[in-house]
Amino acid sequence: GSFWSRYLKVSEGCNEKCAYCTIPSIRGVLKSEPIGEIISEAVTLIENGAVEICVISQDPTAYGMDIYGRPMLKELIHEFDRSLPEDIWVRLLYLHPKRLDRELLEMVYNSKVILPYLDIPLQHVNGTILKSMNRIGSEQEMKNIFRMARQMDPLFALRTTLMVGYPGETEKEFQQLLDFLEEMELDR
Repeated sequence: GSFWSRYLKVSEGCNEKCAYCTIPSIRGVLKSEPIGEIISEAVTLIENGAVEICVISQDPTAYGMDIYGRPMLKELIHEFDRSLPEDIWVRLLYLHPKRLDRELLEMVYNSKVILPYLDIPLQHVNGTILKSMNRIGSEQEMKNIFRMARQMDPLFALRTTLMVGYPGETEKEFQQLLDFLEEMELDR
């Protein structure tokens, strides 16, 4: 029978070393599927009735670094646009903020198949907490990503995951997270 939504894994593992995360020790380093195989799998899913394809991996923004020597998510988006019918939805999940730039946001926004939906796990916005998590970035950089998306499309669906109670977090850092959420008005 037909089905609506299917998951398409583009890579496995992760090269980031976030202090709280065991994925690299469980899944290993980043291992990407070649672009051609991903497109072929997407076409097969669509032929079998999929209307929505959720692109997943531990870190899609790093996709391709292991086999192409550089991140290839933008090229993958281009291939989805070239190869898939326009009435298909492609949803990108779990985008690390580190490699999310204006060009990637614009590609998502202008794509005929990628949904204007970003799931960006920030984990926190306080610089000291982020540093102790072994993550980079600042509150301002994170605000800029969300503001850019909202400027392109006020209805851009934005979601995140955050960690509270991380060792070293005090009431002050927790309040900073709450203030950030109130200001950014994320969808989920």
